[in-house]
Amino acid sequence: MFLSDVNPVERQDGQLTTSRAPGATVPAHENRVKDGLRQLIEREVQARARAAEAAQQLRMIQSITDAGISCLSADALLEQLLGRLRAALKADHSRILLFSEERDRLCLYRANEESVREDDFPSVLAAPLMAAKRTIGVLEIGSETPRSFSAADSQLLRLAADRIALAIERARVFEQKEEALRQLQQLSQRIVRVQEEERRGLARELHDEPGQTLTALKI
Repeated sequence: MFLSDVNPVERQDGQLTTSRAPGATVPAHENRVKDGLRQLIEREVQARARAAEAAQQLRMIQSITDAGISCLSADALLEQLLGRLRAALKADHSRILLFSEERDRLCLYRANEESVREDDFPSVLAAPLMAAKRTIGVLEIGSETPRSFSAADSQLLRLAADRIALAIERARVFEQKEEALRQLQQLSQRIVRVQEEERRGLARELHDEPGQTLTALKI
């Protein structure tokens, strides 16, 4: 670069700087520096975008794995998980379908809207509900507008499906225990009634036997 290519320019702060004269040739090393700076800025922007995406994904996972909702009842827990899943994946609908052995098909178990039907979803993402190595149903999210779901969306849905399946299985076990306890209480009450009837019958026999003996002696 020649001195004739550079013009002194006074800045607003009174300091002098230089500007390149029109048509002056830019040295190759300056172009390389500029290209390097541009690439560095692009990588920085991409790294920040990836970090923001990872942070968002972590928040989504934490919303599904939150231990604070474990103390809720099964119904309240499922409602919370479905709501958080819709919010995390920006979906319009979420529902749980369980396999019915009586009907031999999937039946609606929980949904944010009971009236929604499968053909209402232009875009659907589903994950199986697994319990004790068997499929007990399906977890679905749906969008009212066509969209594509990412691998991260599928991973989050599977994570939610695992927790929902565990909650449903625990609720079933609890219901079975409650039913067994109820039947045991009914059986215990029947035994008590039978024993009471036997005691009353024995008391009548003991009460009537002396009278029958006296009557026989009088005769």
